Amino acid sequence: MNKATVRSHYLPITYLKHFLLENRLKMYKKGEKFFKRGLPADRIINVIGEEGLKNVGLENNLYQIAVDGFSSDDIEEIFIEYGEKYYNDIIAEIETLNSNQKISQSIKDKLCLFMAAMKVRTPQFKRESDEMSSTFQKHRMTIKMQNTSPEELQEQYKEISGGEEATVEEMEKLRQTFIKKEYDLKYPNAHFLRFALSTLEMYADVFHSMNMVILKSRSDRYFITSDNPVVHFVPKDKVDFYNNYKSLMSHHTEVFFTLSKNLAVFLTRKDFKEVLQDADREITDTINYNISVNSFDFIFSPLEMNSLNAFSEKYIPYPFKFRIS
Repeated sequence: MNKATVRSHYLPITYLKHFLLENRLKMYKKGEKFFKRGLPADRIINVIGEEGLKNVGLENNLYQIAVDGFSSDDIEEIFIEYGEKYYNDIIAEIETLNSNQKISQSIKDKLCLFMAAMKVRTPQFKRESDEMSSTFQKHRMTIKMQNTSPEELQEQYKEISGGEEATVEEMEKLRQTFIKKEYDLKYPNAHFLRFALSTLEMYADVFHSMNMVILKSRSDRYFITSDNPVVHFVPKDKVDFYNNYKSLMSHHTEVFFTLSKNLAVFLTRKDFKEVLQDADREITDTINYNISVNSFDFIFSPLEMNSLNAFSEKYIPYPFKFRIS
């Protein structure tokens, strides 16, 4: 039996190679862990060719799962079926479109499937799904502990420990730990992967229900991508009780996804014609801003950009965190 692959490419080479410029790519290491030492220049890495892409956009054991007969390679195969296998062809087809030409149903269908996979296969999606589960679990535990006395905990502890005694003071300290949420929860990969695979079709359907515009940049302006390539949010001025900032279902939701250094997708529920449009400098910069700000540890760019250098000079965190009020 072949040993399962340890290195999981959450950004497939098939995707990243479309951001190469003169066979090179710049990788910005912007995560907090990279600011413990080193100079800003040390956090901008040259990636050379497709061979260099084999060493970026990956995380060891991300798709490893403790299930007999099921390996990380099986997970990779599922994601390949969701667009990766035809990605080169779809980019080539889009590049034949003229300005204001209608996007075919076939192109939209394939892009929505690929975007769904690119949404759920990343470490950032794992962090968010784990954080969401942890937040709900801690919230439920807090409510439970607020309604449980130290004496009741003392009796429960004695029962589950086989008669071992604990003081009321010890149980009160434990109770306060749960009430104040001063503990961490860890989840296995199976938790993230189950959630990812079960929501693939849902995300594809949601993206498909929105209006799609494909944007083509000027020859002297390039799009970037990141380790969180599918970006969606409700604009700040539209956020309220009914429109959460990370909602995908709001009428105000905007979705950004860059396809290559020259192509990007914009999804909206507003009345947009589904065509290929030329993107001027302002539009290109707006998309790049949203991609870079919503990145987590890495940004990938066809060339070094002044607007991205700030991420190597100062730690700029991912802006969103899941909370329950």
